Amino acid sequence: VYKMSLANTQWFNDLLGAGMDLTKATEGESITKIFTAWAKAHNPFFAGGNSDWLGMLPFWILALILYYVGRELLLTGKKSK
Repeated sequence: VYKMSLANTQWFNDLLGAGMDLTKATEGESITKIFTAWAKAHNPFFAGGNSDWLGMLPFWILALILYYVGRELLLTGKKSK
């Protein structure tokens, strides 16, 4: 387990600017636990009631784009005369 020093903790916290409390890492708590707790609190794609369909949203958008490209509604070639 990697343990952070207090100086690294303050630098990383300023870099992220996300209100993440990394002072617990200097006390020996796992960095993975700290990031997981932050993600559960601030990232709706990570955990919660809506995380399943929010996680699928980029794939549905990609599927829709590929459907329109296949139907030649997007990215069509030059029309022959």
